[in-house]
Amino acid sequence: MRAHRRQFSDEFKRDTVRQVTDEGKTAAEVARQLGIRGDQVRRWKRLIGPGAVPSTRRAELRRMRREIVRLRAELAILERAAAVLADDGFTDPSPARQPDPHRR
Repeated sequence: MRAHRRQFSDEFKRDTVRQVTDEGKTAAEVARQLGIRGDQVRRWKRLIGPGAVPSTRRAELRRMRREIVRLRAELAILERAAAVLADDGFTDPSPARQPDPHRR
């Protein structure tokens, strides 16, 4: 059976982050004192601490990164297509397409 997931108030999270940033305590130390996991404290610090990027900005960055990946994939496809077309003789007429000089 799965344990009930604990939920923390925004105030609790801010106070926890403040202890790490303002009081100079480590995330592990604060986590032990509060009975929570250290990675959770570090995550809160990254999300709401000093220098944190607002959630709307994070969402925009994720969207833009996905678009960059998509555009790079499209560019790679177009570059391969251009190479194939150049190698297949589409840029120069092939001998098979020239009229037969012996045919009337």
